[in-house]
Amino acid sequence: MKTQPTKEFIAQVNSKVRTYLNECAAQQVLMPSGCPFAYHTPSRVNPETIEWSIAKYPTIEVNYYNGAWVLSPLKVTAKLSLTEQDLRTGTLEKKTVNEQFSFTAQLTTSTSEVSVVPVAGTEE
Repeated sequence: MKTQPTKEFIAQVNSKVRTYLNECAAQQVLMPSGCPFAYHTPSRVNPETIEWSIAKYPTIEVNYYNGAWVLSPLKVTAKLSLTEQDLRTGTLEKKTVNEQFSFTAQLTTSTSEVSVVPVAGTEE
């Protein structure tokens, strides 16, 4: 008999992952601290123009492996809107970028709660 997570368990994990990603998107920096996404540019960027959002949240897949619940690697699509200034010409350019990033998270469970600890990953 294969052990399956309950819908409530998946909903708790999903809620915690979404909260984490929303907190990442709230940071007005190019490399949100402790987060799986980042944007690299040689241009100057006014921090006030940086706006992250989540275009597509990851699909949560939990499996029982070796006596513990394990979360499959996650893929999130982040959208970034910003204005870059070319350092040579001074030209301002508004940009919107959608990129997919991956990360993992460790699950810790008790009889009544689940803890999700994201581990920022690499760009894909």
